[in-house]
Amino acid sequence: MATYYFRNAGANWGDATNWSLSTGGPADGAVPTAADDAIFDANSANCTVNASNRVCLTINFTNYINTITMDFGISVSGNITLGAGMGVGGTGFLAFNNVSATYTPNGYIWPNEFRFITISTSKTYTIAADCTFGGVVTNTGSVGGALANIFAGGRTITCNAGINNTVDQPFQGVTSLTTFVIAGGTLNGQFGTLTNLNLNSGANAITISAVNFSSTTGTFSYTSGVVNAASATLTMTLGTLNLGSNVKWNIIIAAGGGTTTLTNDLWCNTLNMSGALGLVGDFKIYLNTYTGTLGNVQVPSGGGTKPTLNFNGGTSSTTSGTISISSNTINAWKLIDIDMPLVTFTTDIFVLGSLTDVSFKLTSGTFIPPRVLSITNAIGSIDTLGTSWNRVDIGSNVTFGTWSILIDIWCTYLRFAATVGLTLNGSSIYVNGSLENSNSGAVQGTATINLIGSGFWVHGGSSTVFSNPLVINTGGTYRLGASANTTFPNLYKNGNLNYIKGTVIARGTTLLVTATSAGWVNMHRIAFDTVTITGGTTQTMNEFFGGRPGRFCVVRSTNTTNVTIIFTDGFEKFARWVSPSNMTISRRGQVKLLSSRGSRSNTNLGFISFEGGSAFGLAHNNPITYQPTSYYGLGNNPADPALF
Repeated sequence: MATYYFRNAGANWGDATNWSLSTGGPADGAVPTAADDAIFDANSANCTVNASNRVCLTINFTNYINTITMDFGISVSGNITLGAGMGVGGTGFLAFNNVSATYTPNGYIWPNEFRFITISTSKTYTIAADCTFGGVVTNTGSVGGALANIFAGGRTITCNAGINNTVDQPFQGVTSLTTFVIAGGTLNGQFGTLTNLNLNSGANAITISAVNFSSTTGTFSYTSGVVNAASATLTMTLGTLNLGSNVKWNIIIAAGGGTTTLTNDLWCNTLNMSGALGLVGDFKIYLNTYTGTLGNVQVPSGGGTKPTLNFNGGTSSTTSGTISISSNTINAWKLIDIDMPLVTFTTDIFVLGSLTDVSFKLTSGTFIPPRVLSITNAIGSIDTLGTSWNRVDIGSNVTFGTWSILIDIWCTYLRFAATVGLTLNGSSIYVNGSLENSNSGAVQGTATINLIGSGFWVHGGSSTVFSNPLVINTGGTYRLGASANTTFPNLYKNGNLNYIKGTVIARGTTLLVTATSAGWVNMHRIAFDTVTITGGTTQTMNEFFGGRPGRFCVVRSTNTTNVTIIFTDGFEKFARWVSPSNMTISRRGQVKLLSSRGSRSNTNLGFISFEGGSAFGLAHNNPITYQPTSYYGLGNNPADPALF
């Protein structure tokens, strides 16, 4: 190993006569090899790296005040030291050649390509001071696998022409954060542990092809400049992203395995959740197309706020997008917001939010085709802008779930199916087909369910509480208590039940009333076989229940206390084909249904029966013969056509 000084003689690196073993000394007849140090000092002339790429062990330009012209590159197997007064011409590269070493810039900006060549094992580079590279910084060598270029010193490295990864090797820091500032040019890089990446190009432009950011404590941020990432891919695994609308990606991939914190919005054409990733931060991800698994987005065990997924076209000029979901779950999003003219669901979409709240919203546009929306394990809100779903499944399987419907939901099939109770508040659900209550827990709340088409209403679960207001207002036909394949003779309902119009077939069905209800409307139009009041001391209605010719509706109570029937207008009523059990008067316009467990069984005080009907709620308790000339409401057709 020798130390060679470039002489003040000829200009070519490759001429042996231009090198000396001493500064300003005579020619010693050798050109530096990879085992030799090369020094350019005050006694060194202009130099041209000629003929081919050159090598040396170390290179030092500390006191060099002339120009080295880089017609070819120089690969260095040790430390590199630049000189503050040196000059560089040509376009050849300078490289660390597969070695851990120190880079001392001495304030000089290397203007050409600078290479970090890593082969076989990871290498550590100690950066002596903050520095700037004028040319592109290239990460090259053998395919990395577990290899990395590790930067010590916690310095800021500014890359005026960008970074280019040609192999699968990340830049990463050691002990303290190393910051890479991209001030222009192109960016294709991987950034691992203890690295910051900052886009700050001022009036210059940056073109990105790919970034893989997995820095545990680092931040990938935007400060200034025009950034073109329209064809670029961002892979996010760890760290913090602070990019905003100035950096709009073609594809963002969640690689999984860690947590990414958002401190600003993200924009992309396609979001691919290919791995389980924790996303934290109350910011939005704007996109056009979703692939992968929505359920892979996870709030980590440490908690934190959740991001919003906003379908608004992202970086694309298209007005339509697609959502492809392999696991059929959306987990740990604050809001799923559709805000574009057309979104195609290629699979069913399910909403899952077991941690805090998940909301789903259609701001504008249409879902094509309508799919299944399932809301489980969640507390949140849903706003689908009147979108018609094939089926809506609502339930909660872990905790008592509460959902708020911000704008009416429309569906062909509505199903409650959960192991515990749920509360559904807000606007209405319009069902153009069937309603199935298979809940094991209570279904309650203020949201109104409207049956507006044709189908069935069945109760297949073990829950005895269904108190959301229910309205039957259809031009079609509903079969109560039985589906196409299964008969469920018991139908639980408390709360408001309002019949407006349509054909309703309730033959063979028992209505079980489990609590006090204040809104029975037009029940004389639905001919239940039996109405059994099992709970609640007061029932309020505008008309009493009714039956059909040849089969009276039996109204009875199994409650341990008397049940009071109150008519909303305060007047007595006539009922057709009804057989009340244990009826008594409490006052005008009100009757009391005594418990069958009581001592006054088979008595109907104040209730007058006659062929084809009954009158009750009279102002006295003494039975009299009373044959009305017309019956209340008989001019209107009941819901069940079998009544006539």
